[in-house]
Amino acid sequence: MFKQKRLFSLFSLCILTTSLVSGCLKNDNETIALPEIGTAASVIPPEIRDEFESQMEIYDGTNPPDISGSFVIAPERLYYATDRDKAPTSTADQYIAFYNKKGNTYEFQSKQAGSRSYSPNVIVIGSGNNFTAYFTERTDYEGEDSWLIRSTLISGTITSRGIENIKYAFIALDVYDPEDHIM
Repeated sequence: MFKQKRLFSLFSLCILTTSLVSGCLKNDNETIALPEIGTAASVIPPEIRDEFESQMEIYDGTNPPDISGSFVIAPERLYYATDRDKAPTSTADQYIAFYNKKGNTYEFQSKQAGSRSYSPNVIVIGSGNNFTAYFTERTDYEGEDSWLIRSTLISGTITSRGIENIKYAFIALDVYDPEDHIM
């Protein structure tokens, strides 16, 4: 777990969106296993969920759509951050994949300009074509001895063309960044 004091010192909430997500991401063996996560409540504390809900749609429901697949978020734009001075307004395209579906859980990988993220346990809620995915992911940075663990939400609507109205939000839980490159 993380300490409340540390959470607020590392707190970084970013919401990134695009109108359509499609594309592909090849799976590789460069993943890092994290401990399993029990429920959505154990991923996002109520006070943090309240912060997310004020910035993005969080879809509830027990019959979410199948979100298996690989997608590219392009362009990726920042709409909100608690530390606006350090946050870029747009970033490189991000490739994401949800795979290995078991019930309403998946594994997740992403790749973006020199970083790779992985989560072994993504919990998905929602109904119809609308979903919200909750998970904790670890991001490692290529060529650097730095990593970031963050609690993440991704919400959107699955269509035949990909994920529309995607919102990608995260809160930094722990960071190792001796060169101060991440935050």
